[in-house]
Amino acid sequence: QAQTSPLPPHLVHEGRVGVGAMLRYATPWFMVAALSTVMLVRLIGLRLDKAGRGLPLQVRYYTWLYVGFFLLLVAALRSTFADVMWISGWLDSTAVQDMVLRTMQVEEGEHASEVYQAWREEASLHDYPFLRWFSMLSPLWLVATFGICLYHTLSHVGEIGECMKPTSHFDSKMAVNMHDKTIRILALPMIYGLMSFEGVVRMWGVVIDQTSTSHHFTNWKHRTRYQTDMFEACFMVGDLYESYALLIFGVLTINVLRLKIKSKVEHVKGDVSPVASLVARRDPKDSIQSFDELDLAIQDLMNELKGLTMLGIKLFCLTCFLQAAYKLSIMTLGFYDVYAPWFNTDPRRKMGLFQTEETKKGAHHFFYGAGFVASFAAIGNLVEVERGFHRSLKEFSPVLKFWGVKVLVSIAFLQTLFLLVIPPFTTWSETRANIFYASMLCFECFAISVFHLRAWSPREKWYWQSDGCYSGLPDDPLGEADSVAVGSND
Repeated sequence: QAQTSPLPPHLVHEGRVGVGAMLRYATPWFMVAALSTVMLVRLIGLRLDKAGRGLPLQVRYYTWLYVGFFLLLVAALRSTFADVMWISGWLDSTAVQDMVLRTMQVEEGEHASEVYQAWREEASLHDYPFLRWFSMLSPLWLVATFGICLYHTLSHVGEIGECMKPTSHFDSKMAVNMHDKTIRILALPMIYGLMSFEGVVRMWGVVIDQTSTSHHFTNWKHRTRYQTDMFEACFMVGDLYESYALLIFGVLTINVLRLKIKSKVEHVKGDVSPVASLVARRDPKDSIQSFDELDLAIQDLMNELKGLTMLGIKLFCLTCFLQAAYKLSIMTLGFYDVYAPWFNTDPRRKMGLFQTEETKKGAHHFFYGAGFVASFAAIGNLVEVERGFHRSLKEFSPVLKFWGVKVLVSIAFLQTLFLLVIPPFTTWSETRANIFYASMLCFECFAISVFHLRAWSPREKWYWQSDGCYSGLPDDPLGEADSVAVGSND
């Protein structure tokens, strides 16, 4: 037995283990790099727009965003079929058990039976056929999510094209800005779906006891630890973009509310203009000063409202950013064996300070607690805005949009609690619970993308009413409305 290859002969090709290619799939750092590049392209496009040399719609950032999604999707599917399904007989229990046992007989020696029993208790899907098939549906949900998000984004891009036509009946910079923000929100289900499916793939790696032969994963325990760390890192990247999308949604909501209130103020000015003209005949300065003071008061009020509303959201963003930065840094430094006293992961030497179980558990509980509180603060602030200004936000269709946001925010830190308190998940091992959680999120992302079709229709009135004519005054300058409503290029 000691001379037996840990994998069946058909799994070895030209001296390279096929499952070693599992790391080809988009790791969290690849997603971070891709998103950073796309956002850089967007900023370049904004600079060119200001210089009067705008890019064609076909080469703007959303095109490259979905090109990247397509490449990551292809890599994910290739990894699924080549590195998991083909070698395991579609996660067939008998084939998986035989493969795992032969691997352990080579690596574990006299402890093989003991480790094999631990694997059966932790990762075997022999007695969990529903979980096996449910997880195997994840690629289908991911492909469907890509198709829906692509179609929905193209619809908004088409509206942007209409707004930018020279024959457009209104100056539409604000409308384009609103559609641009919406497009970045619509990308969230695809990004979180990709990261969720990456989590499924990582847990499949635990089930079949394989990862990459290019590093010091000498046995099942060490491979499981690495795959679990990768699983957590994937969701941290998803949470990071989720917080970014929530920030955009908050800015978008405040901008729409600001424009609506400005519109009402302008209408009031129009209603009192006959009286104001009589006053102006006697004291022109007093009339102008009164309107100026009213404008300043409204502007101060909206600035304070924006600051209070965004405070909880920014706290949520900061928590997600620090968590992702910490986890990815620790994993990367450990993988490349940088400064062993702190980051070593090789079990043949003393574990690094930040790689010990005590340090990892402490960091996990700290960030989870902080994120739990921050997510409630973010949701609470948005709920108060929805309740307090529901009449002013009626055209914004706030109910559907806010419910979508609530579900998305709950993904990060709230939904995992259900697996801890609801049977039968409370009796499942960590690996099985992770497979179910990641597979369920793949389905949720698909459902949210469908929900977005109704909640974020590209032809809602508030888009075209967000241009310079929104206030009802034909000669209202766009520059003023734009500077008041946008304030930034978020």
